[in-house]
Order: sequence, then structure tokens, then C-alpha cells
Amino acid sequence: MNKFGRPTEEDFETVRDVIKNMLEASYGLLLARSTSSELICELYCVPHLAVPRFFGRQQLIEELQTFLLKPQGQHGKPNVAVLQALGGQGKSQIALELCRRLRKDCRGVFWLDATSKATLERGFEGLAEKLNQPIARRLEDTESKTRFVLDTISEWKERWLMVYDNYDRPDVFTDIKQFLPDNGQAGIICTSRHEATKVLGRHVQVPSMVNDGGIELLLRDMSDEEMKSSRANGEDIVRRLGGLALAIEQAAAYISFNRMTLPHFIDEYERKKGKVLKYMREELWEYQKRRDGSEQSEAFSAFTTWEMSFEQMERRDETRKDHITSFLNVAAFLEPSHIGSYLFETYFAEEDEPFPWLDMFRRPRSLLDEETDSDTDSDTDQASSTHTCEQTGWSTDQFWSTIERLHRLSLVQSIEKKPAVWFSIHPVISDWLQLRERKRSIRERILRKTIRLMSVVVKSSFAEAAHGSRRQELLAHLDSCQTSSRYIKLTKPLGCTYMREETNSFGEFYARQGKFERSEQLYGALLKEDRNSLDGSDRNLLVSMTNLALTYWNQGRWKEAEELFVQVLETGKRMLGDEHPDTLTSMANLASTYRNQGRWKEAEELFVQVLETGKRVLGDEHPSTLTSMANLAHTWKSQNQDKEAILLMKRCLELQGKILGPQHSNTESSLDSLNMWQIDHLELGT
Repeated sequence: MNKFGRPTEEDFETVRDVIKNMLEASYGLLLARSTSSELICELYCVPHLAVPRFFGRQQLIEELQTFLLKPQGQHGKPNVAVLQALGGQGKSQIALELCRRLRKDCRGVFWLDATSKATLERGFEGLAEKLNQPIARRLEDTESKTRFVLDTISEWKERWLMVYDNYDRPDVFTDIKQFLPDNGQAGIICTSRHEATKVLGRHVQVPSMVNDGGIELLLRDMSDEEMKSSRANGEDIVRRLGGLALAIEQAAAYISFNRMTLPHFIDEYERKKGKVLKYMREELWEYQKRRDGSEQSEAFSAFTTWEMSFEQMERRDETRKDHITSFLNVAAFLEPSHIGSYLFETYFAEEDEPFPWLDMFRRPRSLLDEETDSDTDSDTDQASSTHTCEQTGWSTDQFWSTIERLHRLSLVQSIEKKPAVWFSIHPVISDWLQLRERKRSIRERILRKTIRLMSVVVKSSFAEAAHGSRRQELLAHLDSCQTSSRYIKLTKPLGCTYMREETNSFGEFYARQGKFERSEQLYGALLKEDRNSLDGSDRNLLVSMTNLALTYWNQGRWKEAEELFVQVLETGKRMLGDEHPDTLTSMANLASTYRNQGRWKEAEELFVQVLETGKRVLGDEHPSTLTSMANLAHTWKSQNQDKEAILLMKRCLELQGKILGPQHSNTESSLDSLNMWQIDHLELGT
């Protein structure tokens, strides 16, 4: 036992140093007695945020373990891994699992909240106390304590791990590098929603759990037998939730708390997305921040983190922020996995008065640039001196710039620039965007804008020329609009007279892709409303009847088509007259219906009327007249009137080649028919 008057006495300092050396030696003995592959973790400063069981991501975890334990290079720089993804993807849980697994390999494991400079400083102050060295107690300012912690652990010969969690605002918290170690046997993990953080180290985009542990996370409370029988429904739920770890965890808690079956949950989810996705009971929520006494604990759902990121958009330009909000709101009702800029560009080009917020994608054109090639005068000089600028035309670069910024903030999920600009929105965030407007009237207005956008796109020449995969994309977007209409119970949906133009556009595109049942639903609903609200002299009623009749016709439902075509023809004659082109078209449609039922004489009689009237009203060389000629020829051929059919088709082909050209599809079709008929005629020897 030794007693000293003051801690500054020389003898006291000597004894202190001896004790310190003994402590360090004892730690070394412990290390020597441990196995070569396992250390005694002296300091494990990690919050209790980990869920009881970790699911999936095994390959990712193993790759990160290898990287973080990799020996430092010649400069001794730490190995830094940046886990980046949208909030709720499980970044923090991956980091926590790595802390647990690497604990045996490290002398110290440290966790810091990097939400802001203040939270990080507070974390370093806590670590300074944990290191429990006298010098730390004499340090007063935070900067000195931070430097002390970094210098101390950087000198360790053993490996250590440090996590910087939730570094989501690099635009605000710009000086994080002063809190990062410069050297040492360190592995560093940084979790962030912001893509800009990838410059800090090895960038790791955290994937979804759709095919990597999502089903196990959802069904974790089930027995093996229950899990086997519930797997299909579980996979459906995981897919609907976009494989988002936080949303899957939330769904599992919701199912468990309500003791519901998975099919029941699916129904509940579709009917009450808002309630399910906002379900945040504290006793069920595993991904929550620990209470620290200074503020209420908050569980950050995917929705909350999205809103946090969105607050960073265009802080100094509220108008542009409003435009981006409108853009995202409209995009949210599209199929979220593959949204192309061509949708907005086509709408912008085709619509007479496009949405005002599309102005942010216009191409700026300086009046100075526009006029440098022409003679200048005082007005031009004035314009150039004031940098007057005019907005003209669509700019893919402007669109890409906006999408790229949204992606950096994890507001959209993935982006691609070549060969065209594409982006995706996480399905759960898409739901949130649809639900975040509290007023039903506003949500309906936004959905109608999306429907309007798609109706303009699908009736454009672009859509008509679209290839197979592009058409499938368009169909997916139309289906998404339809689904959203049902779930938010749009008061004036597609199929009502208020949405007539959009209904006809959707119905026509569905029909062109062979989706006749969907066309039938839309046209049937519209015709029902028209019958109830219009008198028999309204042209819209004629159009609705014709569209539905054609849909029946394309499905081979001849009797139903015939019934409607008879009504259309009678109404058309009364409203428009016997010789109106629309009346002739109705007559031809009815004739085709008769022909497809084998009622040749009735079909022939009508086709003859159509052809004779068409010649008189439209002329012999009108495309409609030529179509009537081909129809009559086919009708004669079906009745074995081969000579008459061949002669008429020859005349038709001659005129089509002259009027439409030899490459036109109608011309080619007539040529094919004629060649086949002539071969048949020769073989029969008639």
C-alpha cells in the first residue's frame, strides 16, 4: 500500500506507469493463451439494435468479413466498406451481424451514430470514457477527445472494427473525414442512404431480400411444416413488399399480432396498405432506436426514411421541389420496376397542354446562342446583356440530371442512361407516394394525371411502332393504373363518361395487344353509362357500341357481336344516313360477322351494298372501297365462286399497288391470297 499527497508527485507517476505496464502485459498474456484465430474483445461498444435472428445475406456477409479482415497495404490505411441502400433495406442489421461475427477477431468493436456531427461527437465522447485512461478525463473539448480515441486505437497492434451508422446527409454533414481513422489495423463500416458516400471506400449496394432470406424472415415464427405449406403465399408477400427487410419485418409483426393467415394478410395488405405499412407498435418493432432520455425513440420505416431523404431535395428552390413532387407522385402510379423517360417525353410532345411541372425537363436555349448567326441590333444586345433565356423542347439531359439526383438520395431505386433513361421506384415507396397525400381528392387527381399521361402515350405513333418488350412495359403501366383505381376507389374511374377519352385509349391499346377481356371490361362499363345517360342520337353511344362489338368479334363471340352491330347499323342509318362512311363501316362489320358464322348469302348481300355505295360516295380508288372489294372477294371464295373471287382480287390488287404501294400490308395480304387461290384453282383444274 502506498499513499501520495498529490497525483503530480514523481513517485505517484512512477507507480502509475508500473501498473499501466502490468495491465498491458496481462492483456498480452490473455491474447497469448487464446487460440491464434480468436481474440478476447476488450471493448464491445455496440448498441442493442440487432434482431434476435439474422436471415439471408450470407454471401454478402462472408465477402464483407473477408474484406474487413484483409491486411492493410503498405500505407496502413483501414479497409472501408460503405453499405448503401434505401432506408429499411437492412444496412444496419448487416453491420450489426458483422460486429457480432468479427468480435472474436477484434480487440475492440465500436458503433457510432453518424446521423449528424452532434451525434458523432457524442459517440466519441462516450468512447473516450470507455477507454478509461486518465489523460482522457483531463480533455475538455470534443475535438481533443475525438483525436484521442482515434490516436489510441490506431496504435493498437490488434485488429479493431468501427461502424459509422446512418451517415445519410453528406451534403449537410460534410466534414466526416475528420472523424475517420487515417491508419491502424481497422475495418470500417459506413451505412448510408446517400450514394455520394461511396467515395469513402468500397461501395456495396445492399440488395433486396426477394431471393435472399426474405421468406425465412417473414415465416420465422413458423415450424418447418408450417413454413413448407405457407411458402407460396410467403413468397407472394415478400415480392409485394419488394424484398424490403424493414417492410418484411413489419409484415411479420402484423401477422403475428393479429394471428392471421398469410392469404388473409395479402387481402388486408391490398385493402389497407396505409394501415399495414404504417403499423409501428413499439412492442412489436425490432428496428427501433434505443431511448436515450433526451428524445422519444423512433422507429424509422421505409416511408419515414424516404421523407427524410426527400427533405434534402431542392431546399432553396421550392418551385422545383414542388415540380419534382408532382413528377414522383405521377410516376408512383406506374409500374415501378422500369419507368422510362420516353413516357414523359412522348406525353410532352403529344399533349397540347402538358403538365406544368414538365417544364423542368425542357431544354434551355439562350437567345444569345439563337441569334449569334444573324445580324444583331440593339434589342439583341440588350437580350444578351441580361442573359434572357427561353425554354424550348425536351431535354433528356435535364431528365437524367433530375433522376440521377433522386437516385443519389435513394428516392428512386435504380437508374440507367443507355440506351435510354430508365429508373425504378421501390414498390413500398411507390405505395407510400400514393398514400402520403391525406386528402382523397388529391390522390384521385394525381392518379387521373397518370392515367391521362398513359392514354396519350398509348395512342401515339410511338406506341403503335413499339416492339414487343416495350409494349409489355406499356401494358404493365396500364395495369398499374387500373389496379390503383380499384384500390383507392377512384370515384370517376376508367369506364365512366368523365374518363371517356382515356377509356377508349386504354381499351384500344389492350385490344391491339390481344387483351380483349380488359378491353371488354372498359368498353362494357362505358356503354352501360352511355345507355343510362345519353339519348339514342348521341355519336358517343355509337362509338361505345362499336368498340364493344369489335371486342366481342375479336374473341369469336359472333352472336354477341352481331347483336350490337345490328344496333349500331340501325342507329347509324337513322343518325347519319345510309351512305355515311361510318354507316358503311358498320355494315361491313356486320357482314364480316355473318361471314364468320358461315352465313355467306347474308354476308355477300351486305358486302355488295358496301362496295357499290362506297364506289359512288368515296370513289373506286378510296382505301375503304378497296377493303370492301377484298372482303367481297373473300366471301365469294368461301362460297367456291373461285373465278369471280380471283378476278375481283386481281382488280383489288392492281388498285392497291397503285394507291397504297406494293409494300403496304393490305397489298401484301391481297397478293398472298391471290397466289394461293390461283394455285388451288389450277390444282382443281377448273
